[in-house]
Amino acid sequence: MKSIAYFFFMMVLWSGCRSKDDISPKTAPIDEVFGLKYQDKTTLKAEGDKFNLELSDIEDGRCIGKNIVCIWAGDISVNLLLDNTQSVKLRLNGLTLDKLTSLPASTPIESNYLKEVRIKLNNEPYIIRLESVDVKNLNEEQASLTPKENYTVWLKILKSTN
Repeated sequence: MKSIAYFFFMMVLWSGCRSKDDISPKTAPIDEVFGLKYQDKTTLKAEGDKFNLELSDIEDGRCIGKNIVCIWAGDISVNLLLDNTQSVKLRLNGLTLDKLTSLPASTPIESNYLKEVRIKLNNEPYIIRLESVDVKNLNEEQASLTPKENYTVWLKILKSTN
């Protein structure tokens, strides 16, 4: 009986883990989630052409830290560079690492920061979606002091129907 319980425990544990192969792959899969580290690049294959995608910047402006009084929850925003020319900005907002949400932008000034964005690759519509952000060794005094290399941004590229 113990071996059966152990087997199911290991299956649950294994299914919840992401493979390191999913982080900064040489070629990003379409319709699958993959991770990208700060300043890492991957290639998107779309309609026979290849496009470079780079995680060029990360800003962690969440209100996390000791002895901090917050008026606003803050957010994590990422900047992706497509073929070294087109900048794509995405954002997740939330209180804590486990409570990131994808609420719509609350003011027109923030409207260029969204969870997903529609782009054209070789005249075909695609969606780049920010699924989640993982952080290792988060600076407990102030989130923005955490080195950018500690972040993994999880993205999904989808073929759009319109």
